[in-house]
Amino acid sequence: MIVRIKKHFYWPLLAKDCVDFTAGCLTCQRRMNVVNLVGKGVLLSTDFNILVSVDAIGPFMYKKKSYNLITMIDNLTKWVEVGILEDGTALTAWNLVYSMWICRLGVPMKMLTDNGAMFTGRDFCDKVESLGIRTSNATPQYPQGNSMVESFHHFLKGALSRTSVNNWSFEEVLASVLYAYRSTPHISTGESPYRLLTGNDMVLPHFQAWTNYETLDSRAAHRYSLITQLRYEAFEQAISRQALTSTKKDDRKFELGDVVIYQLTKKDSEKLVKYYGTDKLMPAWSEPMRITKVLHPQQGTYLLESVWHKGFKRQVNKTQLRSFYPMPDPRFDEWYRTEAARDRQYQTQGSAAEQQRRERLETAEKLGVRDER
Repeated sequence: MIVRIKKHFYWPLLAKDCVDFTAGCLTCQRRMNVVNLVGKGVLLSTDFNILVSVDAIGPFMYKKKSYNLITMIDNLTKWVEVGILEDGTALTAWNLVYSMWICRLGVPMKMLTDNGAMFTGRDFCDKVESLGIRTSNATPQYPQGNSMVESFHHFLKGALSRTSVNNWSFEEVLASVLYAYRSTPHISTGESPYRLLTGNDMVLPHFQAWTNYETLDSRAAHRYSLITQLRYEAFEQAISRQALTSTKKDDRKFELGDVVIYQLTKKDSEKLVKYYGTDKLMPAWSEPMRITKVLHPQQGTYLLESVWHKGFKRQVNKTQLRSFYPMPDPRFDEWYRTEAARDRQYQTQGSAAEQQRRERLETAEKLGVRDER
Protein backbone atom coordinates (compact mmCIF):
# COMPACT_ATOMS: atom_id res chain seq x y z
CA MET A 1 0.00 0.00 0.00
CA ILE A 2 2.76 2.46 0.95
CA VAL A 3 4.71 1.79 -2.25
CA ARG A 4 1.65 2.27 -4.46
CA ILE A 5 0.65 5.53 -2.73
CA LYS A 6 4.18 6.94 -2.93
CA LYS A 7 4.07 6.66 -6.71
CA HIS A 8 1.44 9.41 -6.83
CA PHE A 9 1.24 11.13 -3.41
CA TYR A 10 3.27 11.95 -0.34
CA TRP A 11 2.56 13.60 3.00
CA PRO A 12 4.17 13.52 6.47
CA LEU A 13 3.43 10.38 8.52
CA LEU A 14 2.36 8.52 5.38
CA ALA A 15 3.51 5.15 6.77
CA LYS A 16 1.70 5.68 10.10
CA ASP A 17 -1.54 6.59 8.35
CA CYS A 18 -1.32 3.44 6.22
CA VAL A 19 -0.77 1.30 9.32
CA ASP A 20 -3.71 2.92 11.12
CA PHE A 21 -5.90 2.44 8.06
CA THR A 22 -5.13 -1.28 7.70
CA ALA A 23 -5.36 -1.90 11.47
CA GLY A 24 -8.86 -0.44 11.48
CA CYS A 25 -10.17 -2.76 8.75
CA LEU A 26 -13.27 -4.37 10.26
CA THR A 27 -13.27 -7.29 7.81
CA CYS A 28 -9.67 -8.17 8.70
CA GLN A 29 -10.21 -7.81 12.45
CA ARG A 30 -13.23 -10.12 12.39
CA ARG A 31 -11.23 -12.79 10.57
CA MET A 32 -8.06 -12.74 12.67
CA ASN A 33 -6.69 -16.05 13.92
CA VAL A 34 -7.89 -17.12 17.37
CA VAL A 35 -5.01 -17.44 19.87
CA ASN A 36 -5.86 -19.25 23.11
CA LEU A 37 -3.94 -17.84 26.08
CA VAL A 38 -3.57 -19.51 29.46
CA GLY A 39 -5.58 -17.83 32.19
CA LYS A 40 -4.77 -19.72 35.40
CA GLY A 41 -2.86 -22.84 34.41
CA VAL A 42 -4.30 -26.34 34.65
CA LEU A 43 -5.68 -28.50 37.45
CA LEU A 44 -3.25 -31.14 38.74
CA SER A 45 -3.74 -34.53 40.41
CA THR A 46 -1.24 -36.54 42.42
CA ASP A 47 -2.74 -39.98 41.78
CA PHE A 48 -5.19 -41.90 39.62
CA ASN A 49 -8.92 -41.25 40.14
CA ILE A 50 -8.34 -38.07 42.15
CA LEU A 51 -10.04 -35.94 39.49
CA VAL A 52 -12.12 -37.17 36.55
CA SER A 53 -13.45 -34.78 33.91
CA VAL A 54 -16.78 -35.64 32.26
CA ASP A 55 -18.31 -33.92 29.25
CA ALA A 56 -20.61 -34.54 26.28
CA ILE A 57 -19.79 -34.00 22.61
CA GLY A 58 -21.67 -34.40 19.37
CA PRO A 59 -23.41 -35.02 17.17
CA PHE A 60 -21.13 -37.01 14.85
CA MET A 61 -22.53 -38.12 11.49
CA TYR A 62 -21.45 -41.60 10.37
CA LYS A 63 -23.16 -43.45 7.53
CA LYS A 64 -26.16 -41.11 7.67
CA LYS A 65 -26.66 -41.68 11.40
CA SER A 66 -26.09 -39.23 14.23
CA TYR A 67 -24.15 -40.13 17.40
CA ASN A 68 -23.71 -38.18 20.65
CA LEU A 69 -20.90 -39.19 23.01
CA ILE A 70 -20.02 -38.80 26.69
CA THR A 71 -16.31 -38.67 27.54
CA MET A 72 -14.57 -39.39 30.85
CA ILE A 73 -10.85 -38.75 31.38
CA ASP A 74 -8.53 -39.01 34.38
CA ASN A 75 -6.51 -35.91 35.17
CA LEU A 76 -3.17 -37.60 35.90
CA THR A 77 -2.94 -40.66 33.65
CA LYS A 78 -5.14 -39.22 30.84
CA TRP A 79 -6.96 -42.58 30.65
CA VAL A 80 -10.21 -42.04 28.78
CA GLU A 81 -13.54 -43.83 28.42
CA VAL A 82 -16.18 -42.89 25.83
CA GLY A 83 -19.81 -44.00 25.66
CA ILE A 84 -22.60 -43.44 23.13
CA LEU A 85 -25.55 -41.42 24.45
CA GLU A 86 -28.97 -42.67 23.41
CA ASP A 87 -30.58 -39.45 24.66
CA GLY A 88 -29.64 -36.31 26.54
CA THR A 89 -31.19 -37.14 29.92
CA ALA A 90 -29.30 -37.01 33.21
CA LEU A 91 -30.17 -40.64 33.99
CA THR A 92 -28.64 -41.89 30.74
CA ALA A 93 -25.46 -39.91 31.41
CA TRP A 94 -25.20 -41.37 34.92
CA ASN A 95 -25.72 -44.95 33.69
CA LEU A 96 -22.80 -44.59 31.28
CA VAL A 97 -20.54 -43.01 33.92
CA TYR A 98 -21.42 -45.76 36.40
CA SER A 99 -21.01 -48.70 33.99
CA MET A 100 -17.99 -47.47 32.02
CA TRP A 101 -15.93 -45.75 34.72
CA ILE A 102 -17.00 -46.54 38.27
CA CYS A 103 -17.59 -50.28 37.73
CA ARG A 104 -14.30 -50.65 35.82
CA LEU A 105 -11.90 -48.23 37.49
CA GLY A 106 -13.45 -47.38 40.86
CA VAL A 107 -15.09 -44.36 42.45
CA PRO A 108 -13.27 -41.06 41.75
CA MET A 109 -12.68 -38.57 44.53
CA LYS A 110 -13.84 -35.56 42.49
CA MET A 111 -15.71 -35.11 39.21
CA LEU A 112 -15.49 -32.03 36.99
CA THR A 113 -18.33 -31.30 34.54
CA ASP A 114 -19.80 -28.34 32.69
CA ASN A 115 -23.18 -26.74 33.33
CA GLY A 116 -25.04 -28.93 30.85
CA ALA A 117 -28.54 -30.09 31.75
CA MET A 118 -27.54 -33.76 31.87
CA PHE A 119 -24.85 -33.05 34.50
CA THR A 120 -26.88 -30.65 36.63
CA GLY A 121 -30.07 -32.72 36.61
CA ARG A 122 -31.34 -34.29 39.81
CA ASP A 123 -30.96 -37.88 38.52
CA PHE A 124 -27.23 -37.33 37.92
CA CYS A 125 -26.43 -35.20 40.99
CA ASP A 126 -28.25 -37.47 43.46
CA LYS A 127 -26.44 -40.58 42.20
CA VAL A 128 -23.06 -38.86 42.35
CA GLU A 129 -23.62 -37.58 45.89
CA SER A 130 -24.79 -41.01 47.06
CA LEU A 131 -21.32 -42.41 46.26
CA GLY A 132 -19.53 -39.57 48.05
CA ILE A 133 -18.13 -38.00 44.88
CA ARG A 134 -17.44 -34.28 45.10
CA THR A 135 -18.49 -32.36 42.00
CA SER A 136 -17.57 -29.01 40.51
CA ASN A 137 -18.59 -27.21 37.34
CA ALA A 138 -16.61 -25.24 34.80
CA THR A 139 -18.03 -21.72 34.70
CA PRO A 140 -18.14 -18.96 32.06
CA GLN A 141 -15.79 -16.97 34.33
CA TYR A 142 -13.07 -19.58 33.70
CA PRO A 143 -13.82 -21.52 30.49
CA GLN A 144 -10.42 -23.31 30.56
CA GLY A 145 -11.36 -25.09 33.78
CA ASN A 146 -12.26 -28.23 31.85
CA SER A 147 -9.53 -27.81 29.25
CA MET A 148 -8.28 -31.40 29.58
CA VAL A 149 -11.45 -32.98 28.22
CA GLU A 150 -11.80 -30.22 25.61
CA SER A 151 -8.29 -31.07 24.39
CA PHE A 152 -9.33 -34.70 24.03
CA HIS A 153 -12.43 -33.59 22.11
CA HIS A 154 -10.16 -31.80 19.65
CA PHE A 155 -8.21 -35.03 19.12
CA LEU A 156 -11.41 -37.07 18.87
CA LYS A 157 -12.93 -34.84 16.18
CA GLY A 158 -9.81 -35.02 14.06
CA ALA A 159 -9.35 -38.77 14.49
CA LEU A 160 -12.98 -39.61 13.66
CA SER A 161 -12.94 -37.34 10.62
CA ARG A 162 -9.79 -39.06 9.31
CA THR A 163 -10.94 -42.62 10.01
CA SER A 164 -13.06 -44.09 7.24
CA VAL A 165 -13.53 -47.86 6.84
CA ASN A 166 -16.46 -48.91 4.68
CA ASN A 167 -17.34 -52.14 6.44
CA TRP A 168 -16.79 -50.88 10.01
CA SER A 169 -19.50 -49.72 12.36
CA PHE A 170 -19.21 -46.50 14.35
CA GLU A 171 -18.50 -48.51 17.51
CA GLU A 172 -15.51 -50.20 15.84
CA VAL A 173 -14.14 -46.89 14.56
CA LEU A 174 -14.53 -45.30 18.01
CA ALA A 175 -12.80 -48.25 19.70
CA SER A 176 -9.86 -47.98 17.29
CA VAL A 177 -9.51 -44.26 17.95
CA LEU A 178 -9.46 -44.87 21.72
CA TYR A 179 -6.92 -47.69 21.22
CA ALA A 180 -4.60 -45.24 19.46
CA TYR A 181 -5.07 -42.53 22.11
CA ARG A 182 -4.45 -44.86 25.06
CA SER A 183 -1.26 -46.29 23.55
CA THR A 184 0.29 -42.96 22.49
CA PRO A 185 2.49 -40.92 24.87
CA HIS A 186 0.68 -37.78 26.01
CA ILE A 187 2.42 -34.43 25.56
CA SER A 188 1.84 -33.36 29.19
CA THR A 189 3.10 -36.57 30.85
CA GLY A 190 5.54 -38.05 28.36
CA GLU A 191 3.96 -41.50 28.84
CA SER A 192 0.96 -43.27 27.35
CA PRO A 193 -2.25 -43.46 29.45
CA TYR A 194 -2.05 -47.27 29.38
CA ARG A 195 1.50 -47.30 30.78
CA LEU A 196 0.61 -44.88 33.59
CA LEU A 197 -2.42 -47.02 34.46
CA THR A 198 -0.89 -50.51 34.30
CA GLY A 199 2.89 -50.07 34.27
CA ASN A 200 3.22 -51.93 30.96
CA ASP A 201 3.33 -50.80 27.36
CA MET A 202 0.21 -51.66 25.39
CA VAL A 203 0.81 -54.61 23.07
CA LEU A 204 0.31 -53.55 19.47
CA PRO A 205 -0.81 -55.92 16.70
CA HIS A 206 1.89 -58.45 15.67
CA PHE A 207 4.12 -57.44 18.59
CA GLN A 208 3.00 -60.18 21.00
CA ALA A 209 5.78 -61.80 23.06
CA TRP A 210 6.04 -65.26 24.64
CA THR A 211 5.27 -65.34 28.38
CA ASN A 212 7.74 -66.83 30.88
CA TYR A 213 5.52 -67.92 33.79
CA GLU A 214 8.49 -68.39 36.13
CA THR A 215 9.13 -64.65 36.27
CA LEU A 216 5.52 -63.47 36.79
CA ASP A 217 5.99 -62.65 40.51
CA SER A 218 9.14 -60.64 39.97
CA ARG A 219 7.57 -58.85 37.02
CA ALA A 220 4.50 -57.94 39.10
CA ALA A 221 6.66 -56.42 41.86
CA HIS A 222 8.71 -54.53 39.30
CA ARG A 223 5.54 -53.26 37.59
CA TYR A 224 4.12 -51.98 40.89
CA SER A 225 7.24 -49.96 41.67
CA LEU A 226 7.37 -48.79 38.05
CA ILE A 227 3.78 -47.48 38.17
CA THR A 228 4.57 -45.45 41.29
CA GLN A 229 7.68 -44.00 39.70
CA LEU A 230 5.95 -43.23 36.39
CA ARG A 231 3.05 -41.45 38.06
CA TYR A 232 5.42 -39.39 40.18
CA GLU A 233 7.41 -38.40 37.09
CA ALA A 234 4.18 -37.57 35.24
CA PHE A 235 3.12 -35.32 38.11
CA GLU A 236 6.51 -33.59 38.15
CA GLN A 237 6.34 -33.04 34.39
CA ALA A 238 2.82 -31.63 34.70
CA ILE A 239 4.08 -29.15 37.33
CA SER A 240 6.98 -28.05 35.13
CA ARG A 241 4.66 -27.71 32.15
CA GLN A 242 2.25 -25.61 34.19
CA ALA A 243 5.13 -23.35 35.25
CA LEU A 244 6.03 -22.96 31.57
CA THR A 245 2.49 -22.14 30.47
CA SER A 246 1.95 -19.76 33.37
CA THR A 247 4.46 -17.41 31.72
CA LYS A 248 1.93 -17.04 28.88
CA LYS A 249 -0.82 -15.77 31.15
CA ASP A 250 -3.50 -13.58 29.69
CA ASP A 251 -3.00 -10.30 31.56
CA ARG A 252 -5.24 -8.22 29.31
CA LYS A 253 -7.50 -5.78 31.11
CA PHE A 254 -10.41 -3.87 29.65
CA GLU A 255 -12.08 -0.79 31.06
CA LEU A 256 -15.71 0.27 31.17
CA GLY A 257 -16.67 1.83 27.84
CA ASP A 258 -13.94 0.12 25.77
CA VAL A 259 -14.95 -1.01 22.29
CA VAL A 260 -14.00 -4.66 21.69
CA ILE A 261 -14.83 -7.65 19.51
CA TYR A 262 -15.50 -11.12 20.93
CA GLN A 263 -14.85 -14.59 19.55
CA LEU A 264 -17.99 -16.01 17.98
CA THR A 265 -19.31 -19.17 19.62
CA LYS A 266 -20.33 -22.34 17.82
CA LYS A 267 -23.99 -21.37 18.14
CA ASP A 268 -23.26 -17.95 16.62
CA SER A 269 -21.49 -19.58 13.68
CA GLU A 270 -24.35 -22.01 13.06
CA LYS A 271 -26.80 -19.10 12.86
CA LEU A 272 -24.56 -17.01 10.62
CA VAL A 273 -23.69 -19.74 8.11
CA LYS A 274 -26.90 -19.25 6.12
CA TYR A 275 -26.03 -15.58 5.55
CA TYR A 276 -22.45 -16.24 4.43
CA GLY A 277 -23.28 -19.38 2.46
CA THR A 278 -20.38 -21.42 3.87
CA ASP A 279 -18.47 -21.62 7.14
CA LYS A 280 -15.20 -21.15 5.23
CA LEU A 281 -16.00 -17.47 4.65
CA MET A 282 -17.47 -16.63 8.04
CA PRO A 283 -15.67 -14.27 10.45
CA ALA A 284 -14.25 -15.60 13.70
CA TRP A 285 -14.98 -12.38 15.60
CA SER A 286 -18.10 -10.30 16.20
CA GLU A 287 -18.94 -6.77 15.17
CA PRO A 288 -17.80 -3.97 17.56
CA MET A 289 -19.26 -4.22 21.07
CA ARG A 290 -18.97 -1.76 23.97
CA ILE A 291 -18.26 -2.86 27.56
CA THR A 292 -21.23 -1.65 29.61
CA LYS A 293 -20.54 -3.47 32.88
CA VAL A 294 -17.66 -5.28 34.60
CA LEU A 295 -19.27 -8.39 36.11
CA HIS A 296 -16.21 -10.05 37.70
CA PRO A 297 -13.01 -7.95 37.73
CA GLN A 298 -10.78 -10.79 38.98
CA GLN A 299 -12.06 -13.43 36.57
CA GLY A 300 -12.32 -10.90 33.74
CA THR A 301 -16.00 -11.26 32.82
CA TYR A 302 -17.73 -8.36 31.08
CA LEU A 303 -21.19 -7.46 29.81
CA LEU A 304 -21.08 -6.24 26.20
CA GLU A 305 -23.64 -4.31 24.16
CA SER A 306 -23.61 -3.88 20.40
CA VAL A 307 -22.47 -0.48 19.14
CA TRP A 308 -25.04 -0.48 16.33
CA HIS A 309 -27.89 -2.72 17.47
CA LYS A 310 -29.47 -1.53 20.68
CA GLY A 311 -30.49 -4.29 23.06
CA PHE A 312 -28.08 -6.94 21.73
CA LYS A 313 -25.99 -7.96 24.78
CA ARG A 314 -23.50 -10.71 25.59
CA GLN A 315 -21.64 -11.90 28.71
CA VAL A 316 -18.07 -12.75 27.67
CA ASN A 317 -14.82 -13.67 29.41
CA LYS A 318 -11.65 -11.70 28.63
CA THR A 319 -10.06 -14.75 26.99
CA GLN A 320 -12.60 -14.35 24.16
CA LEU A 321 -12.03 -10.58 23.76
CA ARG A 322 -9.66 -8.39 21.82
CA SER A 323 -9.50 -4.64 21.38
CA PHE A 324 -11.18 -3.07 18.38
CA TYR A 325 -9.28 -0.50 16.31
CA PRO A 326 -11.61 1.91 14.52
CA MET A 327 -10.89 3.55 11.20
CA PRO A 328 -9.14 6.92 11.64
CA ASP A 329 -11.55 8.56 9.17
CA PRO A 330 -15.19 8.88 10.40
CA ARG A 331 -16.39 8.72 6.79
CA PHE A 332 -15.85 4.96 6.91
CA ASP A 333 -18.64 4.51 9.47
CA GLU A 334 -21.09 3.65 6.69
CA TRP A 335 -18.68 1.01 5.41
CA TYR A 336 -18.66 -0.56 8.88
CA ARG A 337 -22.43 -0.75 8.76
CA THR A 338 -22.26 -2.51 5.39
CA GLU A 339 -19.95 -5.17 6.86
CA ALA A 340 -22.41 -5.76 9.71
CA ALA A 341 -25.46 -5.88 7.44
CA ARG A 342 -25.24 -9.67 7.09
CA ASP A 343 -25.45 -10.06 10.84
CA ARG A 344 -28.35 -7.69 11.32
CA GLN A 345 -31.11 -10.25 10.87
CA TYR A 346 -29.37 -12.70 13.21
CA GLN A 347 -28.84 -10.08 15.89
CA THR A 348 -32.47 -8.94 16.02
CA GLN A 349 -33.71 -10.97 18.95
CA GLY A 350 -36.61 -13.36 18.50
CA SER A 351 -38.84 -14.35 15.60
CA ALA A 352 -40.88 -12.14 13.28
CA ALA A 353 -43.83 -12.34 15.67
CA GLU A 354 -41.64 -11.17 18.54
CA GLN A 355 -40.39 -8.31 16.38
CA GLN A 356 -43.98 -7.26 15.63
CA ARG A 357 -44.79 -7.40 19.33
CA ARG A 358 -41.89 -5.08 20.14
CA GLU A 359 -43.06 -2.66 17.45
CA ARG A 360 -46.56 -2.64 18.97
CA LEU A 361 -45.11 -1.91 22.40
CA GLU A 362 -43.05 0.98 21.03
CA THR A 363 -46.11 2.41 19.25
CA ALA A 364 -48.24 2.03 22.37
CA GLU A 365 -45.59 3.73 24.46
CA LYS A 366 -45.55 6.71 22.11
CA LEU A 367 -49.35 6.98 22.28
CA GLY A 368 -49.38 6.58 26.05
CA VAL A 369 -51.35 3.32 25.86
CA ARG A 370 -50.29 0.10 27.61
CA ASP A 371 -50.35 -2.90 25.27
CA GLU A 372 -51.04 -6.10 27.24
CA ARG A 373 -50.82 -8.48 24.29
